[in-house]
Amino acid sequence: MQSETGKSLLGSYLYSMRRTLLLALSLSGAAALGVAAPLRRALSKSQAVVLELAHADPTASSAYDLDELSQSCRLAGVSALVVPSTLLPAMSKEQAGAAGDYPGPVPLICDRPALASEPIDQLAQMGAAAILFRGYQPETLGAAMAEAEAHGMGSLVVASTPETLALARASGAIAAVGAFEEEQSAASETSAIGGTSEGAAESAAECNGGASGVASGVASGVASGQSADPSADADEMILLGPWDGSRDAIDALRAAGCGALFARVDCSDGLRDGLFGCQALMAEATSKRSRTWSGSMFGTSGEAGPAERNARLWAQSKRAAKEIQHDSAVSRGLKPPKLSNVIN
Repeated sequence: MQSETGKSLLGSYLYSMRRTLLLALSLSGAAALGVAAPLRRALSKSQAVVLELAHADPTASSAYDLDELSQSCRLAGVSALVVPSTLLPAMSKEQAGAAGDYPGPVPLICDRPALASEPIDQLAQMGAAAILFRGYQPETLGAAMAEAEAHGMGSLVVASTPETLALARASGAIAAVGAFEEEQSAASETSAIGGTSEGAAESAAECNGGASGVASGVASGVASGQSADPSADADEMILLGPWDGSRDAIDALRAAGCGALFARVDCSDGLRDGLFGCQALMAEATSKRSRTWSGSMFGTSGEAGPAERNARLWAQSKRAAKEIQHDSAVSRGLKPPKLSNVIN
């Protein structure tokens, strides 16, 4: 009897330990997903814009300028911010203060160069939702991304070759920038990857290839399976179009199917100049979207009149207006207008 009781107690104990272990594993997995989840949601929104604060030096500006830059980027509608590790703690604190407000905190992506000394787990503690990997060799990129994921962070990869783009997708990156001229642009002082609208057009072609959704195989290094449509698949890597801030470039990228954009803001002259650069880029992105890419009740927007935008809906609107005039005239004992003159 005691033997059976002991077995029963041992079984209950093992069952309890098993449940506790499974619960701990599930909670750790949920925590890992929870940090990177806001970034994926932000990039999955229609026409998202990711801005990198390049050459930012916190010692050259005041804490007030840093807070103002962080707040201005959020209010301007930036989907995510790429910041150096030196700015991460202060910007994370400022963004956390917007919890519960609208707009809410902007996910922060920490730029971690291939030769960086900061431990990846330390970046997670400092508030990074993801890490920007740029300039990594293929043999080290996968391991670095796996380490970031182990600490609950996602990955954004700037790919200088189609092979790197394919590796990023195979390794589970949340997003990637197909900037195949990155080395050349990094040496320049332009405000965005690519530097020219021609470079943006080439990247747009790559983005369009991703939008077609037909992958010829990751092993072969052909990166044609990335999703340019953020809403296409919840687990699919999002391909960001490298934007130099010009209207021609954004037109080329949007026409090629790039829903999300990636641009750099030069902060080498101070964070206040970076603030103005952020506001200028977001004003261009949002105004261009509302002028060219947004919809309206007549189907399109732009300089065309409602009759040219949607002839059928315009005719229906005129018919409805005539019916209102007809009913109003009848109710007041006046001669009503003829409804037959309105095109159905």
